[in-house]
Amino acid sequence: MLGKEKAEPGKRSPTVSFKFRTMSSRRIAQELAKHRIGVGSGNFYALRCIEALGMDPQDGVVRVSMVHYNTKEEVGKLVSTLGQILDLA
Repeated sequence: MLGKEKAEPGKRSPTVSFKFRTMSSRRIAQELAKHRIGVGSGNFYALRCIEALGMDPQDGVVRVSMVHYNTKEEVGKLVSTLGQILDLA
């Protein structure tokens, strides 16, 4: 694995991937885009991992990548909007 051996608080950028059974990853990404929230969907070149987890490789996962300038408010908007979208499923 490349990168620093130790993570320094305040100098990390989290990337989170997730999957919901009730809605496709692609549709979740499309619905979030309608709210001006940019995320990705797919297998992100981790095809064997996706397959090993029993997921559809054509749909994959939703991936959210945060950076140092994302605010708590933006994260809150992501979480609340995701909840609204999943209520539609």
